[in-house]
Amino acid sequence: MADRALHLLRGEKPHLGTSIAVATVDDDVGGPYAIPPRDVFQTTLQDLGVRTTRYSTTDSREHIVLVYAEPRSWKGRGDIGSQSVARLERLVPGAALVVLFAHPRLAAQVPGDVAVLCAWHGQALMQRAAARWVLARR
Repeated sequence: MADRALHLLRGEKPHLGTSIAVATVDDDVGGPYAIPPRDVFQTTLQDLGVRTTRYSTTDSREHIVLVYAEPRSWKGRGDIGSQSVARLERLVPGAALVVLFAHPRLAAQVPGDVAVLCAWHGQALMQRAAARWVLARR
């Protein structure tokens, strides 16, 4: 069911290499509530035989950007915060794909014309589904 909930919101399905660099923008940290684990996506790819690394801004390879931005009452807003948007502006150029673990309307805040995959929320089942989607595009 989680696999069926994924939707490519814009762009073309990327063709990814054998090694994938992953960057994370987490708009959900900092509040009074615990957040789910954020390593499930990468762990799932690794378990499926894909080599992953953490993306660094000095890295010239294509990369995937994971965006976690669930609604949280403590945020006092329904969009991606300004610090997270600034981080996206630095990370999205050169990215092959943005995986949005959030409501699809937030894709409008992702700069550029990079492909955006909507995975709805950051729970483990959606992270695993997004990893399977990426694996199918290698």
